Amino acid sequence: MSRRGDDPAALAETLRLLHGMGFHRWAGMTAPERAADGSVSVTIKAEGEAVMPFGGLHGGVLTGLYEFPALAALLPELAPDEWAVTADVHARNIGAVRTGDTVTITGRLVKRGRGIAFVEAEARVSDRLVGRASITKAIVPSPDVLKPG
Repeated sequence: MSRRGDDPAALAETLRLLHGMGFHRWAGMTAPERAADGSVSVTIKAEGEAVMPFGGLHGGVLTGLYEFPALAALLPELAPDEWAVTADVHARNIGAVRTGDTVTITGRLVKRGRGIAFVEAEARVSDRLVGRASITKAIVPSPDVLKPG
């Protein structure tokens, strides 16, 4: 079975499309970086409309940002005609993100099965853990716009 990861150009184009979504742009998310272990990291700076009036990143913004790097870590394992949609999210924001902090969010594939995948993401400010999410993805047919070629 071929995988999206077998075609680096197509994988890069899919990531470019996803990264360009309005929420990601609004949050100021950096382009994803894939590490040798397959994890994918992005960063944001806690500033602008994402910051609460009394200071600090809104927890809902951070919760929403776990999805992209977690999906990006799974993408290379999907076949070109497969996609993954979120079935369940458990997010825990466990530390404050102060105004001006740079947050790194890293997604990892835990396990990919035939019809379901488990991914996780964690958020850090420097070496300090500020949040973690466990996400279950259902494997579904790929929308035409996301099929390579």
